[in-house]
Amino acid sequence: RSVPHALGVRPPHGSGMSLLGAFADASGTGADAPSYFEAMTPTLTRGWAPLRGVIRGGEKYIDLPIPELYDLADDPGESRNLVAKSPDLARAMVSLLKQFDISPPRRGQAESAETLERLRSLGYVGGGSVSAKSRYTEADDPKRLIELEQMMNRAAEAFAYRNSDEAIALYSEVIRRRPDTEDAYRKLALVFWRTGRPREAVATLESAVRAGVTQSEVLIKLGQYLAESGQPAKAIALLEGHPDDDPDALIVLGNAYTIAGRLPEARRIFTRVLEQNPDDAVAHENLGVVQLRSRQEVAAERSLRRAIELDPRRAGAHTALGVLLASTGRRDEAIAMWTRALELDPSDENARHNLQAIR
Repeated sequence: RSVPHALGVRPPHGSGMSLLGAFADASGTGADAPSYFEAMTPTLTRGWAPLRGVIRGGEKYIDLPIPELYDLADDPGESRNLVAKSPDLARAMVSLLKQFDISPPRRGQAESAETLERLRSLGYVGGGSVSAKSRYTEADDPKRLIELEQMMNRAAEAFAYRNSDEAIALYSEVIRRRPDTEDAYRKLALVFWRTGRPREAVATLESAVRAGVTQSEVLIKLGQYLAESGQPAKAIALLEGHPDDDPDALIVLGNAYTIAGRLPEARRIFTRVLEQNPDDAVAHENLGVVQLRSRQEVAAERSLRRAIELDPRRAGAHTALGVLLASTGRRDEAIAMWTRALELDPSDENARHNLQAIR
C-alpha cells in the first residue's frame, strides 16, 4: 500500500489591491485628525508604484507618480483632481503626509546578494544584479495599469470556470506587457500545474526568475513544483540557502528532501519548523510521513493525529494515517481515514488507490 507522494504544502499566498491600513495622527483629534492610508500589495507583487495618501478634514491627497488632490465635500466621487489648480494646498498635504512613516514595504522586490549568487550558480540569473525599484514613473502609476488589473481578474474568473486556455492567454499577456508582475507568473504556473502540465508550470517560474522576479513566493513555489515533478535535487539546490526562519521555504525544502529519500535531513527540517511553531499542522503531517517511511510507526501516528487535531481538513494527513493503520492491522480504521480523505479532497489519488486495493 503506497505512502502518499503529495506531501502537505501551505496554500498559496493571496494577493490583491487591498488597502492595508489607515490610522489617525496622534497630533489631531476628532474629525480634524489627519488619517494615513496605503496600499502596498501591487508594489510587492507587480512592481507598481506604492499608493500612499492622507486625509485631513474634507481634503484628500494621494501620493503617486501622477498625484491626486480632492475636495471630498464638493467632490465625494473624486472626479476632479485639484493638484494643478491648488499647488499650495498640494504641497501642504505632502508635508502632512511626511509626518507619517512612509518608508518602503519591508520586503523588497529583490532577494539578498547571497540568493542572487545562488541563482546565478544554478543558471537562472545572468551576471547583472537585480535591485529593488527606487524610482517610479507615470508608467508605474496604478491609474495607468487598471487594464492589467482587470485582465488579472478576468483570468482568475476564467480559471474558476474551468476555461484554462483563456486564463493562460490573459496571464501571458499581462506578463508580456509588464514582465515584473510577480503574481501573474505564479498564477499562470498554478493554472499549468492544476491542469496537469507540470513542465510548463516549472518553465513559467524559471522564466520569472530569469526576468529578475526573485521574490520568495516565486522561489518557494518553483521549489515545490520542481520537487513534486521529479526534480527534488534542483529544488534542494534552489532552497538550501534560503533564510532558515521562513517556515514556508522550510516546508518545501523538507518535502524535497523526503521525495529525494534524504529522510534524516527532512526530519531535521520539519523538527526545526515545529520548534518555531509547535502548532504547525503542515509540519506535523510531513514529519509523520517521514516517520512512516522510516518505519517509526508510534511516532508517525502521534504526528499524523496531531496534524488532524490541529487542522481536521488536511486530506493528506488522513491518507498517510490510513496507510499506517492498514499496515498495523487496523483495516476498518484505515478505510474510514481514506474515505474521509476523499471527502476532503476528491483528487487524492493515493487515498482512492488504497481504498480500491484494500476492498
